[in-house]
Amino acid sequence: MAVAPVLRNLGAEADWRRLALAFAVGELALTLPFGLFAQNWVLARTGRAPFGETAAATVVMLLVEIVVVLVFLAVVGIRGWPVVRPAAIVAASGLCVLMAFVLHFEPAARRLAQRFRRPLLHGAITASIDLLCGLRRLSHLHVLGVNVVIAGAYLAALALAFMAVGRHVGLERFGFLMAATTYAFALAVVFLTGGLVSQIGTVEVLGMSAAQAAFGISYAEGLTLMLAFRVVWTGTMWLCNLPIVALLWRA
Repeated sequence: MAVAPVLRNLGAEADWRRLALAFAVGELALTLPFGLFAQNWVLARTGRAPFGETAAATVVMLLVEIVVVLVFLAVVGIRGWPVVRPAAIVAASGLCVLMAFVLHFEPAARRLAQRFRRPLLHGAITASIDLLCGLRRLSHLHVLGVNVVIAGAYLAALALAFMAVGRHVGLERFGFLMAATTYAFALAVVFLTGGLVSQIGTVEVLGMSAAQAAFGISYAEGLTLMLAFRVVWTGTMWLCNLPIVALLWRA
């Protein structure tokens, strides 16, 4: 996720080594349940910012990516699954309403923190306050607009890579729209769980099902496609990020 630009809006500046280490750890842990918050843990451990505050940047980027994917599905839809288009519209609208509602809980959370003095509970409430405060500071339209562009570019690049893998496993007719639709559906379901389920396996099953319903790609071809992309994506992430973690962890 492109969290660094969002962190600047929170005033949580970090040098390039800490940002690189946090990003690399986050990418390596991304496939694990709640692994998308690993980068926030790293930044908190380095003393640059509280976990709750940097988690706001992760949540905002996650929500932006979810909305971008849902809007794409609402426009394109999935042939064979007509319910996807209205469901995407309802989900995107519901997320926007939910965020507007959640942002009003900060005063109540501050009052609650004053009532509970047990360290563990007080710390959890304080982290929630930091998260809500960060979300409020990042809820301005110009900040969200910039991050919509960043998320759109990142997801488009991901779809292009997915298309390239599809072409190389023998799906010659696998174009950009097919790649984007297939992967967008899988990502939408995984994103809407907020990281609760692992991406490994879930994305593959959802992707091959969407490819079959939308474009008539057989389950065998769809599974081959999804597994090939998983191998390429995972191998690339480890090849690029593991050396960064090894070099910067002690520093």
